[in-house]
Amino acid sequence: MAIIRACTQMNLFARIDNYSRKLTSADARILDYVKGSYPHGVLGPARIIAEKVGVSTATVIRFFDKLGYQSYAQLQDEARSDVSARLSSPLARVHLTGPEVPSAAAILKGTFATDASNLARTYKSNRIADFQKIIQTILHLGDRTLYVMGARNSAPVAQYLHANLSACVPSTVLLAGDDGTLGDELAKVGADDVLFVISIRRYAHNTIQVAKYFKEIGAKVVCITDGKNSPVAQRAETCLFVDLNSLSPFDSFTAAFTLCNAIVGAVVAQRRKEVEKSLLRNQKVSDFLRVFEK
Repeated sequence: MAIIRACTQMNLFARIDNYSRKLTSADARILDYVKGSYPHGVLGPARIIAEKVGVSTATVIRFFDKLGYQSYAQLQDEARSDVSARLSSPLARVHLTGPEVPSAAAILKGTFATDASNLARTYKSNRIADFQKIIQTILHLGDRTLYVMGARNSAPVAQYLHANLSACVPSTVLLAGDDGTLGDELAKVGADDVLFVISIRRYAHNTIQVAKYFKEIGAKVVCITDGKNSPVAQRAETCLFVDLNSLSPFDSFTAAFTLCNAIVGAVVAQRRKEVEKSLLRNQKVSDFLRVFEK
């Protein structure tokens, strides 16, 4: 198995699954405690874990060091992100609203302000180099296929990205996350193809498995997701991240759609002639169908 320390973006349970060394009795007790109490069990001091399982604090720190964490604080940051994601589910958040019913005007103003903040944070949290890398990947596909996928709540974003990119890149294919034909589509995938996956909480199992499959056959995976600890981010070569804050129990996808707009805009800027030809063909087909309907 690969050495865990080389996989710094794995989450705790992925590190545990990939740990190939024999566990000491102390390590086994720590592991049992962590599995049974995560994430809250690792949010306190390491000495608390040590007291619970009957080992020294140094032994606890060494155990997480063996799993590849640079520090116990890094593990805690990961756990806090996990807690935040869980509390951001619609079911959890629906109970966090105040007792007073806000006015329609307040909701309208607050929603626009929240989305403006999401856009600003999304812009600041992404590196221009990563954005450019994804654009170059799309522009230099050649004869390869660009597969776009998103399931569950991510599906509308994937469909939007595919609808616009397909006018720029004819070899763009939308993978249906919940369709029975997914296996047939994956059978066509080659190591030179590219998967552009949209994976925003709550994460769809099919999407994660497809990203894993692409990576295993040597194909490139790029993504839009909501954090570095998301399952797809750990399998992607390049990621762009979005903020999802909302006044309602449901996440806002404004930043995700805006990132898609930016990607399409950057591709169109480099392929204006090809896009114009594609749009003209589409217009001719539409005109023909209207005549046929008459």
